[in-house]
Parts: sequence; C-alpha cells; structure tokens
Amino acid sequence: MAVTDASPPVFDAVCSESGISFKLDHRPILPLWEISIGSELLTSELAAKYGYIMSNNSSRLLLEVPLFTHGYNYKDINLKDFVGTFELLMRNHETEVQISTVKTCRFSATELIVCSADGRITVVADLSLAIASEGVPARIHLVDKNCRPKEMDGTRALFSFPINGCGSTVKLGKESVTYKNEIFFSKELNVPTDSSNDFDRVTIQCTYALAGLLSVYRFQSDAAGVGRIVRSARSTEGWWLTC
Repeated sequence: MAVTDASPPVFDAVCSESGISFKLDHRPILPLWEISIGSELLTSELAAKYGYIMSNNSSRLLLEVPLFTHGYNYKDINLKDFVGTFELLMRNHETEVQISTVKTCRFSATELIVCSADGRITVVADLSLAIASEGVPARIHLVDKNCRPKEMDGTRALFSFPINGCGSTVKLGKESVTYKNEIFFSKELNVPTDSSNDFDRVTIQCTYALAGLLSVYRFQSDAAGVGRIVRSARSTEGWWLTC
C-alpha cells in the first residue's frame, strides 16, 4: 500500500476545566498533512498569537487550547454551564483530502462574554464584587431599559442581545471596531429610571478586527470578536457613537 493511501493521522482530544487538549503521535505519513485552525496553518507563531500552548517534538504534537481563545464556538450558554467546540482541520497537500477533528466539551464559568461572528453578545456577569453580599439587585437592565436579563441568580445575570441593539454604542479605530453596552443595577426598587447616577454599572464590550467586517452598522463579520467585562467603568462622552 502506498504511503499516500495510508489512513490519516488521528488526534486524541481531552476536555479539562480550562479548555481542550489535542495530542497527535507522529507517524511516517505525517509530513504529508497540514494542520490548520480555520484557514490559518498551525505554526508556533500562530499558537503564540492566539495564546495556545504547543509543543512539538520527534514523537508527538501537543496542543492545549485554553477557553475563550480564537477558534472556539459556544452554545447553550446559561448560568450553570455552556458548551464549547473546537475544530482542527488536517489536509493532505498531495491528494487534497481533508479531515477534521472536532471536540465538544461542557464547561462551567462564573463569568463569561461571547462576541459571535453573527453579531450577538452573550454575557454572564458576576455582580458580587459590586453589591453587598446580602444584597440582590432589585432592578437590572442594559442601556436600553427594556433589555433585561434572560436569567438571574443571587449575584449573576445572563444577557443575550444583538450587537447593534439595546442601546449599544460603537467606536471605530484604525484596525478595529468596538461595541459597548452597560449593565445598570440597583438594590433599590424605586430608583428613578432617568437617574443613572443612582445605579451601579458594569461595562461590557466586544472588539472586532476591522478588516474582517463586511458592515459595521448592519453587522457582518468573518470572525468572532474579543470580549471584555470592565467593572466600575464610567462612560466617556464624545467617544462613542450610538448604534
């Protein structure tokens, strides 16, 4: 049997609390195959760029992919847990045969933010650092007061909303665009709705590479964005444009 007819190499994939690990034992046919993440070839430079941990020696390739790094897809996000999927592609550059290794794991996280390529922000925000331990927010919403949590427990809230909705604002940079919203919350039920100074707040934002956006205001992107949850941040007047 010719070497090019041999069965393709197979990754072993294992879930952990902090991400997914892939292992590939080297075989004589391996030089015939290229490994990529999406359209990008897996190299030590790519691993360093995205925060992967990779080791490659004469016997095996080890790749650790921490949660919330580039390449993950997330679904079924709730206050208890969520599902994360990561895919490695392998292509034989002689025969053009392509196979994939897909690993799906269930994770738990106290706090997370996901900025999807289809223009949706999903965030689980832990408000315990901003409220007293015995306090539970009586009122909570985004900039648009009609946008309220999908789920809540004693200290955390889950929001999921269109990136251009719920009062989000946008900042254009030279190489990126950032969408921002804020979670307003108060332990007082009767705080006036027009008195934002009486609310505590947590800022949430998603940043996308400008080169990957097909449209900024009618959102289309070829890649997911990078999210941040910023505590005790104040709005900056004149810096953001309303979506």
